[in-house]
Amino acid sequence: MCVAVTHPMQTAGEFESRATDAPFVIRDSYFESRRIGGKPFTREGMAMTFHSEHRPLQAYFAALTGAGLVVDRLVETPDDSDPPGDRWRRMPLFLDLRARKI
Repeated sequence: MCVAVTHPMQTAGEFESRATDAPFVIRDSYFESRRIGGKPFTREGMAMTFHSEHRPLQAYFAALTGAGLVVDRLVETPDDSDPPGDRWRRMPLFLDLRARKI
């Protein structure tokens, strides 16, 4: 099984600003699952509201191992679509993993 999701850091906190060197701040517990969302996002005149749930990395592994799978490959990737130096190049934005039946 292959899984590609946004990295748990994406929902754990937020950058204080859009500046390249803006600090990333986690105000709530990284380890607790919680609903995220309700913030409107606008780009090129189109508005969207995203809703999701933050889950720590261990929650993904618990679900996979609970289903009798073992993870044999994990890759954390930054966002490489923005100009060099963008703040999401400093930390993982995506989590890709491969799991197989034991």
